[in-house]
Amino acid sequence: MQGEQEVLFSLGAVFKVESVEFDSHLELWKIVLVTTDDGSRHVREYLQLMKQEMQEQSPTILFGRLLLIEMGQVDKAEKYYEMLLNSLPEKHEDMASIYNSIGNVNDRKREFNLALEYYNKAYEMRLCSLGPNHPYIGASLSNIGNIYRHKGDYDQALKTYYQALIIDEKNHNDEHLDIAITLRNIGLAHQGKKEFAKALEYLKRALQMFQRLLPNEHPHIAITLGFIGEVYRDQFDYDHALEYLHQALEMEEKMLSSNHQYLTEHIEWIAETYKMKGENERALAFCQEKLVNKKEKLGENHPAIAQVLQTMGTLLRTSDSVKAIEYYIQALGILEMNSPPAYLAIAKCLSNISIVYQQQEKFDEALSFQQRALVIKQKIHSSFHINIAVSLRSIGLIYYNINNYSKALEYLTGALKIYEANYIPQHEDIEKIQNDIVKVKKRMNFAFKNDCQ
Repeated sequence: MQGEQEVLFSLGAVFKVESVEFDSHLELWKIVLVTTDDGSRHVREYLQLMKQEMQEQSPTILFGRLLLIEMGQVDKAEKYYEMLLNSLPEKHEDMASIYNSIGNVNDRKREFNLALEYYNKAYEMRLCSLGPNHPYIGASLSNIGNIYRHKGDYDQALKTYYQALIIDEKNHNDEHLDIAITLRNIGLAHQGKKEFAKALEYLKRALQMFQRLLPNEHPHIAITLGFIGEVYRDQFDYDHALEYLHQALEMEEKMLSSNHQYLTEHIEWIAETYKMKGENERALAFCQEKLVNKKEKLGENHPAIAQVLQTMGTLLRTSDSVKAIEYYIQALGILEMNSPPAYLAIAKCLSNISIVYQQQEKFDEALSFQQRALVIKQKIHSSFHINIAVSLRSIGLIYYNINNYSKALEYLTGALKIYEANYIPQHEDIEKIQNDIVKVKKRMNFAFKNDCQ
């Protein structure tokens, strides 16, 4: 073809996917590959495992999985799966997996009710076509259990996970990835119930199974190490927490693309743990080191740079609010110059700035930034997304602090409706906002009595 350039690779060359972009002009996906010199045994093992997964799933689903799991590109994965949903016939053999994958996307976006709707569709379709004991039925039950867990209904989540485990054990030998994943989920449900000893028992069983089944460095191993670190942090055992969290991050840095969301999230986890341990300076030094590394790989103005800057701002929120604002403003500038803008990260940054202004009792500024965050959240989320409730509650508390109790009650009530739509009645966040509303009503009654005197 005229103008075409050929690039030759040696047989067996290994690449890491660095980015995936859809070119609307050419109407094709552009995948950027980076050569890797990690051509050791673990890479070959990983490739062998990927071949097995490709045989078990259709290429149609695997490309979306690449976007969502390997790249952490949630919005692009959603766009891809919705394209499949709109273009394939309803009775297509992949339709149940597409519904399941859209459930995965909404789970990642914390659209829990929508995720549950799609997971249930996938479950019903699989039940009709595959029967009650197929491995995909176990996978669907695990996904449904995840939503119950996110909603705070840990008992129902455990019930669903154990149903999945029975199916997993019927279909597989004593050790299989499906069994390990379900054991990990059971551990996370016990963590939610604050049953930390049980949580560690199941998470470590899952970790040991993953380590026997997978290459030494694999995303399943890394994420399980991170979860174990979180349980130790919940127990205030910060040394063990940091040990596991660092192992997880080091492994992910070798496997994931430099801009993967997991990397910035886990940098934040480690920094927060150092702060909880009372080592704020060490937390800042750790973030500064990661910031330098990311600038070298991604450039000065990548959204991942802004997210590390936000983490640094949060570390300084109580000790040096002026410096915290500087970091947040710097992060905001980077996020706003990117195209397309990283709206979710921008909203988070605006909210963080608002929190600092609240601490400084600069309530007008705090209200302005939180209202800007709310506008963005209302544009990018469904009307009952939990992130909207967070901003509504924050605005309600600002109005409370400036003695505008009717406005405070209006926003807090709006937030409560969203929390109740997402969580079980006993959820701690519902209890907190109910207490906020009681506090506002008491102040309103007190003010009314004073006016009548």
